Amino acid sequence: MTIEIAKRQYKNPQFNLRMPQLLKDQIEEVVVETGRSMNAEIVRRLADSFEPSVKEDEFPTPEQVRKLLEESKVRIQKNARRYALETIMEYVNDGQANAILDFSEQLPDIMTQEEKVPYIQPVIEELVGLGYDIVKSKGHGWYEIKF
Repeated sequence: MTIEIAKRQYKNPQFNLRMPQLLKDQIEEVVVETGRSMNAEIVRRLADSFEPSVKEDEFPTPEQVRKLLEESKVRIQKNARRYALETIMEYVNDGQANAILDFSEQLPDIMTQEEKVPYIQPVIEELVGLGYDIVKSKGHGWYEIKF
């Protein structure tokens, strides 16, 4: 007697995806709120990233530009915070007693160091508020975080 196991048929191709644990945790939090599966949430967010909010062949309205600018500021701030958290955890997982945060590579290249400060400063202030000892490099865009 042979038992056949039915293979589940998917209409879309599948592939394995590796991602940082922090990102996976964030997605899991969102799916609890939205009620979507992790796969559906990832697919939705990825698809959204390809949808232009402004058509490529049309000038955006000033209102659209202001909205896009505000969205960019929020995204840049979140990216700076996420980078700090992931970097600290990498150093901790490697058994290190301190971490180096180099924001120069994490924020848009077009920004000067002075323009990056409003995005970096809230992250540094949050870490100081948590009790971290932080030393800023002289003349560079990196910080040493001591645990």
